Amino acid sequence: MTRSVGVTGASGFLGRICVPALEAAGLDVRPLSRGSSPFDPWEVADLRGLQAVVHLAAAGAHGARDELDLVPANVVGTHRLAVRAWQSGNCRFISIGSALEYGGRGELDGHPAQPFSPFLETDLCEPRDPYGASKLASMELVLAHARRAARDAIHLRLCALYGPDAPATDLTSFLVSALTRGTERIPLTGGAQVREWLSAKDASDAVVAAVVSERVRGAMVINVSSGEPMTVRALAETLSDLTGQPLSRLGFGDRPYRTGEARYLAQDITRAASALGWAPSVSTRVGLAKLLETRR
Repeated sequence: MTRSVGVTGASGFLGRICVPALEAAGLDVRPLSRGSSPFDPWEVADLRGLQAVVHLAAAGAHGARDELDLVPANVVGTHRLAVRAWQSGNCRFISIGSALEYGGRGELDGHPAQPFSPFLETDLCEPRDPYGASKLASMELVLAHARRAARDAIHLRLCALYGPDAPATDLTSFLVSALTRGTERIPLTGGAQVREWLSAKDASDAVVAAVVSERVRGAMVINVSSGEPMTVRALAETLSDLTGQPLSRLGFGDRPYRTGEARYLAQDITRAASALGWAPSVSTRVGLAKLLETRR
C-alpha cells in the first residue's frame, strides 16, 4: 500500500523540491490547503488517511514580516495542525525548524575570534531573533504533545538553504545576483560570521528520510546542515571565484553587523546520520557551482 503524505507549503521554495522527491520515493503526496484563519490556517486541510504530514509553511522565514504574525502562524497554527493530524490516525508529524533556534555563540564587533563547537540537539537554545524564538516555541509545544500522546514527531532544524528560485532576500541569492549582474562594489559586513549553507536538494533528501525512516520513534529534534561551517567572507569569496569576478567587488566592512548578531552558528549532524541515514551529498563549493550552472 502506498503511503500518503500531506505537505504544507508545497508551492514554496523548499516545497517545489520536496514534492517531486517524495513522489520519487514512491509516496502519494497531497498538498494541504490553507484557510483564512490566522490562528488555525490549516483548519480546512484534508488529513484523512495520511501516514505523515510534512509542515514546510512558515511565517517570516525569508525576510521581514510583522512579528505579530509569527506566533499564530508558526506556533499556534503548527500545534493545531499536528494535533489534528494525530487525531486523524497514526500519522507522523514532521516540522521544519531553524538553526536560529540555537541563537549562536560569541559576539562580533570588538570581540576577538575564538574556537567554538557545533550545536548538538541537546544544547541550550537561546534564540536572538523573533523567528528563531517562534520556531523554538513551536518545537517545544508540538514535541511535548507528541510525548504525552505517544505520537511520532520529528523537528528538522535546517541551516540556511540555497538553490534555484531561492528567495532573493537570502544571502546566497543576493550574492549570486549581484556578482552576475553589473560591476559595481557590493556592500557587505566584515564577513566574520560563521554559518552553514546547505543545498535545498540535500534538505529535501532529509525530509524524505524523516518520512520513511524506521529508526525514529516518538519525539525527536534532528539537525540538518552542511557540516561545513564557513565565514560569510569565505562564502562571498567562493562565489566571486566561481563567477570569475574580482575580489575587489566585495565591499567587506561597508555595512555594520546587526546588533546582537552571533559570531558562530553551526550544527552537529551526527544524529541525522544515525537516525535518518542522511548526510549532505555535495560540498558547499560544489553545490554553489551547480547552482550557478542553472543560471547560465
